[in-house]
Amino acid sequence: MLLDTIMGLKFIPEKFVPVITYYPEHANSTFEELIIDPLIHDNSEFVSSLHFVPQIGQKFTDRFKNAFKYVFQDLKLSSALIIGSDTPHIQPSLLLTAIHILQENSQNSVLGPSQEGGFYLLGHNEPYLENIDSIFHQNNSYKELGNAMDLLLNVTDVHILPEVTDVDQFEDLKTVRSIIKILSFNYERGKIEYFPEHTFKLIDSVAPNIWVS
Repeated sequence: MLLDTIMGLKFIPEKFVPVITYYPEHANSTFEELIIDPLIHDNSEFVSSLHFVPQIGQKFTDRFKNAFKYVFQDLKLSSALIIGSDTPHIQPSLLLTAIHILQENSQNSVLGPSQEGGFYLLGHNEPYLENIDSIFHQNNSYKELGNAMDLLLNVTDVHILPEVTDVDQFEDLKTVRSIIKILSFNYERGKIEYFPEHTFKLIDSVAPNIWVS
């Protein structure tokens, strides 16, 4: 899923800096091998633009904040989007929409809600969110979206993207498999720009009998 998520970025017709954060901190070579080897013959220019950065911090919230800090303080960029590797079926056009929202106004932020009650994307123009911990302080993931909304609304104009299913547990594979089957149909007919073929093959090989009831 990680490979497909990254491969989808190649189809964004906008200049941006792709940053892959990894954990644990010593896993750099593993992630580079996993990502670069399949991509290098396909698009060497895109591969050379990738930044591999360790996730710094003991807690997830610290690693989340530090990823934003790297983009704003080290790379000196004015906007940042964070997405996970559990939505490989997300279309580049949706990410482009998020980029344009941030570019339109420095007070804009963007949030992509997941069907499970959390979010698959968070983007903003602030240096970084000092109070990001308040988003994740609840153990129940259904609280995350509300916490993020409350926090962002205090400082920005929040724009909500369409809801997307991410993969948090085995049952989610049923829905994602169905979605990817539809994407395959549309991709063959030129209606969409990207199809996550590696994820589709993986789901079929791990659980070939997964079907949506």
